[in-house]
Amino acid sequence: MQQAGGRKIGWVSAAAIVVANMVGTGVFTSLGLQLQGLSSTWTIMLLWMIGGMVSLFGAFSYAELGTKLPRSGGEYYFLSRIYHPFIGYLSGWVSLTVGFAASVALAAMAMGAYIEKFAPFSAQTVATGAIVLISMVHSVNIRQSSNFQNTFTALKLLLILFFIIACFTLPSESGAMDISTTWRADLSKPAFAVSLVYVIYAFS
Repeated sequence: MQQAGGRKIGWVSAAAIVVANMVGTGVFTSLGLQLQGLSSTWTIMLLWMIGGMVSLFGAFSYAELGTKLPRSGGEYYFLSRIYHPFIGYLSGWVSLTVGFAASVALAAMAMGAYIEKFAPFSAQTVATGAIVLISMVHSVNIRQSSNFQNTFTALKLLLILFFIIACFTLPSESGAMDISTTWRADLSKPAFAVSLVYVIYAFS
């Protein structure tokens, strides 16, 4: 990945960007929202499997488009070439003002909500400070931004690995996992469809 002026991003940093974009706030926050309306462990697992399959199909679609139209620009370039440059412009504008801004705000709010429980700062203060601080770090140069991205992506993956290991090693409370057949009833609940939206958000 190369930018103007010969500045390059290595494959490790490029992979870290993709991983950080995929494994985001939804993984750490959406499960609680899902459990508000669903009780079966099998239902939750099914939700994540469906979300993973849908995301995989989306990745295949982007791979085909990238092979057919091998040029940087993503959705903007695809829509501009396939439909009209104005459609590509609208897509880029919506992504910039709503898509990226909303996801950044949600991530910062989630971080603030967690830190608020352990530090004498409000969630809004932490969220605002995090956005400003991280923006400043990324504004220094490509190398600084890449190192920051790689470090925090590695920490995120290590945290997930810790949760996986803890799941199999730490004793669980009685009744913490519902592995009965109640998942069949959960499939017809409106909460199942709503929870699927949370899962898709987590993957996207």
